[in-house]
Amino acid sequence: MTVTVAYGARSWASSILRHAWFLATFAAAPALAAAAGGPDHLIPAAADPAPAAKVPYLGERCQQLYRQYLSEPLPRAFAISRNGRCAMAAGTSPKDRTKPADPKLRALELCKGVGGTDCALYSVDEAIVFSPVATPPAPAVASPPPTPSAAPAPSLAAAQPEPPYAAPVAKSPIAPPRPLAWVLDATAERGLNDLYSIPYTENGSTQVQHWTIQANTGLGLMAGVSALPLAAGRLRTRAMAGFKFTAQSFSNGDVTYYAFPVEIIETLELGSIRLGGGLYALLGSTLTGDGAASSYTGHFDSTAGFTIRAEWVFNRRIGVGLRYVWNHLSGGASSMSAPAIGAVMSFNGSVDR
Repeated sequence: MTVTVAYGARSWASSILRHAWFLATFAAAPALAAAAGGPDHLIPAAADPAPAAKVPYLGERCQQLYRQYLSEPLPRAFAISRNGRCAMAAGTSPKDRTKPADPKLRALELCKGVGGTDCALYSVDEAIVFSPVATPPAPAVASPPPTPSAAPAPSLAAAQPEPPYAAPVAKSPIAPPRPLAWVLDATAERGLNDLYSIPYTENGSTQVQHWTIQANTGLGLMAGVSALPLAAGRLRTRAMAGFKFTAQSFSNGDVTYYAFPVEIIETLELGSIRLGGGLYALLGSTLTGDGAASSYTGHFDSTAGFTIRAEWVFNRRIGVGLRYVWNHLSGGASSMSAPAIGAVMSFNGSVDR
C-alpha cells in the first residue's frame, strides 16, 4: 500500500473556518481515497502561522499530517521545509507511476511540489533522521560614511571587482638580421679528372714513377661577405674570392698549380644545417714547372661553373661540411671537364644584431 500526502502553508480568514474545513476533509479522506482507486494522493494544506509544537518549521496542519504518518505502514518517509511545507509517502508502489518508488525520494519530490524550499527528510520509517542546522546570520553591512558633497553613487557594475586576468607580457621586437657579415672559407678539394701525369725517378732508382695532377685539385682560402638577408636571415647571399694552390717537388724540379676562384652562392639555414649553391668561376688557372719539369707549363682560360655545398653549423658562426665544384678547363688545343669534391670549413661574423 502506498500513501503520499503533502501540505503547504496558507492563511484563512478565521480559525472557525479553518477547523471546520479540516474536520470535513479528515472525515471525507477515506471516501476520496476509495474513489481515486487507492490511498496514494496529495492533500493541500492550510496555512498556520503558529510555531510547530514537535516537528520544526511546521504549523498545525503539518503536525496533524505527521501524526497520521506515524500510523502508515513501512517503508515510509516524511519531508519538511523551512517555509512550513511538508509531505509524506508510504509504500513502494505509487499510483502515479512517474513518481519514484522509493518513499524517501517521493516525499522530497512532493515537498518541493507544494512549494517547499530546501526540503529535507525528517523521518524515515521509525527513525528521526533530521538534523537542524542553524542558519548563519547575514553579515552586517557597514553604512558608508557621509560625503561632504552630493556625489552620485557608484553603479553596481563599477562596484564589482574586476575578474582576475593575465597581464599581457611585453615582447621585445625581433631585431632584424645584420645586413652584412664577413665570411671566410678554408677548402681542400681533389679533382676527379687527371690534368697531367709527370714521370720521375726517386733516390737514383731507374724505376720510373708518375705523379698525377688532377684538374681543380688544391687547398684554398676564400674571403668575402654575406649580405641580402631574407626570411629572418635564413636566406643570405655570399660573395667570395680566394686562392687555390697545389705543388709537388722533385730532386730535380718542381710543379705548381694555382688559380683564383670566385663564387657567388645563395645559402639557406635549416636549423643546424646550411645548404648552398651558385656560381663558381676559376680565374687565371696556371700550371708552372721548374728544372726537369719546366716543360709542364701552361695557362688555362678563365671559365665559369657551379658549386653546391652542405654544412653542419655551430652557433651560426662555424660550419663544417662537404662541397662539389665543376668547371671546364681549356688551354690551347686541349680542354677538359674539371669536377672536384672536397671538404669545407666556414667562418662568419655574427648575422644577428
